[in-house]
Amino acid sequence: MTSADPTNLETDSIAKGIGFMAIANIAQRAIGFARNLAFCYFLNKAEVGLWALVSSFFVLAAPLAMLGLPGSFGRYVEMYRQRGQLRGFVTRAMLWSGLGLAVLCGVGLY
Repeated sequence: MTSADPTNLETDSIAKGIGFMAIANIAQRAIGFARNLAFCYFLNKAEVGLWALVSSFFVLAAPLAMLGLPGSFGRYVEMYRQRGQLRGFVTRAMLWSGLGLAVLCGVGLY
């Protein structure tokens, strides 16, 4: 039997998925730790503080800019689609998201 045979499918276990996610998470943290050590080595104390502040802002800015939009977007898209008002809803959602992003970027630059 070949591997393309539908009766001979290999199933993925949840343990493989969790193992992959654990390895990816550890690698991500290690890269971030090395990056932060490099910044601490190459920058003076004032610049390190500024880097920490900007880094913290970027961690918080993206979720704050969206204000929970991804969790509810699908439900509202379907509701407005059934009413025939989908274009207006998507336009308003893009405008509000862009406005929120612009405000947060402006605050971050200030």
